[in-house]
Amino acid sequence: MGATEDDKRLLMSRPPLAAREYPWLLIVHGKHIQLQTFYSISEDRCYVRKIPQLCNKMLCYSGASGWLVLEGRYSDECSLFNLVSMEEIQLPEPESDYDECVLTSPPSDQNCRVVFTSNKNHSLVFCRPGDSEFVEQSLEDGDYLSCSTAFEGKFYGLRQDNTLVVLDFSAPKPQFRQIISGLLSNPCPPDIMRSQTYIFESCGELLLVLKMLHGLFLEEVYGFLIYRADFSASTWAEVKSMSEEMAIFLDSHDAMSISATKCNGIRGNSIYFTRGKDRCLYVYDLEYQRISISLPSPTVSRSGSVLHWVMRRTETQ
Repeated sequence: MGATEDDKRLLMSRPPLAAREYPWLLIVHGKHIQLQTFYSISEDRCYVRKIPQLCNKMLCYSGASGWLVLEGRYSDECSLFNLVSMEEIQLPEPESDYDECVLTSPPSDQNCRVVFTSNKNHSLVFCRPGDSEFVEQSLEDGDYLSCSTAFEGKFYGLRQDNTLVVLDFSAPKPQFRQIISGLLSNPCPPDIMRSQTYIFESCGELLLVLKMLHGLFLEEVYGFLIYRADFSASTWAEVKSMSEEMAIFLDSHDAMSISATKCNGIRGNSIYFTRGKDRCLYVYDLEYQRISISLPSPTVSRSGSVLHWVMRRTETQ
């Protein structure tokens, strides 16, 4: 017997099944941002969905934990959402616009915090799941953060000079504590006028990736530089080449990495990345320093579509 209309609606309201854990490219699109296209690298296939919890929502955070932080596109509604269990946890409403969001650990962890940072307002707000409101914290003059991440259950930020700081939530008034000084000199070639930075956990280490940009509008990718946080020496150690098994995934804000052996079709020693206002998927080969381009979903409109990497992972895995 064929699938009933109820079966089809149920299928459309849930993410596609995955035999293994690996990043999916999630394209949020539609006239009212009501559709989600999940692209599987392994299958080279797209799955179109209309998941109610994601409709008209912005993905503020989509890290490797499997949990998303969502905010209403037309409201201040904020929530956590798990792409496997379909569990949704309501959060307080942030009262301002913020640049970055980090979930420090899964919601089952009593130390879990959702942290929004705003360089414009020179502040951050944070809460635990179940709190009735966010706590606001003003930033010090030197605490402008270019990016942030969660590592070993803690909130880490990267200042403009690539100084690494950690936020200590145990104090009555949380303060940043410097862990690693910035790079001694600008590592980019002289003609590179702009770079975007990412910090994220990879195989138990904290990595810093610089995406070097050039071109007329400083939007073309020239290449990447990778550093590892050496906590014992309080310095950044350059990574000349990654393991042939490792692959890095970058979108506009978030980053993650996995072992390429977990999924057929993923190339090791490579960086998969997307660009704003662009439907393409780019892969940078770190050994040969070459970029290949593909178009995961030709039917998705370029106008209004947003690309994210998401991981479908349960807390017990």
